[in-house]
Amino acid sequence: MVQWKKIRKGISPLFAGVLYFAIAIAGVTIVVQTGAPALANMKDAAAIDQAKDSLSNLDKIISLVAEEGRGSSRVVPLQIKRGDFVFSADLDTIAYEIDTRAEVISPGTRTSIGALIFSSGSSVNVYDNGASWILENEHLRVNLTMAGNSSYYAPLNTSGLVEDIYFKGTGTHFDGTVDILIDESATAGNGTGYTYPEETGLNIARGRVIAHLNTTAASYDVYFTLRSGSDFIDISVKNFNIH
Repeated sequence: MVQWKKIRKGISPLFAGVLYFAIAIAGVTIVVQTGAPALANMKDAAAIDQAKDSLSNLDKIISLVAEEGRGSSRVVPLQIKRGDFVFSADLDTIAYEIDTRAEVISPGTRTSIGALIFSSGSSVNVYDNGASWILENEHLRVNLTMAGNSSYYAPLNTSGLVEDIYFKGTGTHFDGTVDILIDESATAGNGTGYTYPEETGLNIARGRVIAHLNTTAASYDVYFTLRSGSDFIDISVKNFNIH
């Protein structure tokens, strides 16, 4: 017959102290790991509010100076705790940019309050420089042919629609041409038509310029699409109709 006998042993004060210390450290680690991201998001949200107030105040002062006329001036401090101010002479804008996980605005959306535009995950600008349609994001600036309109069909060739591609990361331009062949025929890309943007504006999720062409063989649309964060431009042919 086998008998089991309980043997009670006390925990030494030293071992108990080490155990309590380990439990306390584990508790602090859990708090830091779960609380640090939330704290960072709170700081980002506060920084965004500060930048919003600064830009709103700047907009009011610009309007006031414009009303006062020539010679009027103000010194306006722009203060931020996190993020960066980006000044663009080409777009005539002042932007505040911050990379954050704080849910201040839904990704891929844009909203306007007066002259201020709030956007998240929307870094594409679509505009014209007087000679070309421009698709631009943080990586690329693409110049596309501006020609004709729905009432006036101008001469167009698909091989000349992309006028220039500028790579911001390397500071270089695309050295070549972008040829769009329809049924592997260069002549099918030669005709008349017009180009137009799907939407113009700053800080939008996706920019697109469409070229509508009419040739002796067919009519079709060429879509040039640049998305936020993309380092390439997407080109596709749609609405193809054979004459």
